[in-house]
Amino acid sequence: MKRLLLLLIAVCTLSITTGCWDRQLLKNTRLVYGVSLDKVQNNHLLTTVSIHSSISSRGGPSSPTNDIVSSRGDTVHETRRNIERKISGPFSASKTQFVLLGNELAKDNIYGLLDIFYRDPRSQLGARVAVVDGRAEDIIKLKTKEETLIDEYIWQLIKTEEQNTAIPASTIQTICSNMFDSGHDFALPQLRISPGKKRVELAGTALFHGKQFSGITLSPSDSTLLLLLADQKKKFAHFTKKVKNSKKETPFDYVTFNAKKAKVRMNIDTNQTPLKVSIHLNIKAVINEYPSDRINRKGREKALGKKLTAQLTEQANALMTKLQKANCDYFGIGRELMAYHPDTWKKLRWETAYRNIRLEPKVNVDIVGYGIID
Repeated sequence: MKRLLLLLIAVCTLSITTGCWDRQLLKNTRLVYGVSLDKVQNNHLLTTVSIHSSISSRGGPSSPTNDIVSSRGDTVHETRRNIERKISGPFSASKTQFVLLGNELAKDNIYGLLDIFYRDPRSQLGARVAVVDGRAEDIIKLKTKEETLIDEYIWQLIKTEEQNTAIPASTIQTICSNMFDSGHDFALPQLRISPGKKRVELAGTALFHGKQFSGITLSPSDSTLLLLLADQKKKFAHFTKKVKNSKKETPFDYVTFNAKKAKVRMNIDTNQTPLKVSIHLNIKAVINEYPSDRINRKGREKALGKKLTAQLTEQANALMTKLQKANCDYFGIGRELMAYHPDTWKKLRWETAYRNIRLEPKVNVDIVGYGIID
């Protein structure tokens, strides 16, 4: 009797269960791996997507290919609907790896462009976001000579440069809070097509204020230094510096090193006018390349360390000028003031005050490794 009762309950439960009402079979969808957004005539939007497809070959396995589709509209959602009218299946952004923003479009409110990703529960919020120097669709449509598809090529390029501490790891999700934070700005990687128009390459880091691109881009070297000063070091952080002045410039004038370890300390002095912010960065460096001489002789590494200390401190001061010109509070100084100096924060109009504060960086380089030969 008890078993019969349990069976009856199970049957009744199954009869009222709705099942996976919102499931979407992969075989019925067109998976979008890359998206680009551009501004076109009359302030319309141009969306270009990269969809993975496969071409069957006789007597062998099918080979992957990209199906590139573009459409215009007044909103991102409208462009998606227009794209769906051109493809054989519903549009799915669940596998999107990156979103590229055209240079001119990024100077507008980019939250409005990403709004649809935050509202759609199927969106891939871990997708990387980057700015393109020029039109973003030109990169999506680029044909690579390698077997790698263009969306995979871009994805691997971004991931590699993140590990090299050359660009910030900026996703749709991580930049959302910064867009609404008056005390902390963000930056995005900037890509471009190489002069030969055959490859995508890293241009640097695009500085943002609020929800808009400031128009100022840091070089890859400045980007690495920025990330170290912000305590965002990844696996590697390489620098190449000129340490000799020969009559004829040669590779022997330069040294390349990796910041094996980096420790940062920031101090805010609210008693000074204008506000003074000191950022101290200590680098433990390992020499990667130094053709001119061996450096493990007595006193040689200290002299080289002093040269690198002076050069990186000078570079850091120039970097601070660029950040203030862009009005980009990348270090979150405003957020620190809100948390630990609320009275000072209430007296400041940070929108204009940030440009006038004293940013004083100090970089110290200690050489701790020379390579396997030395």
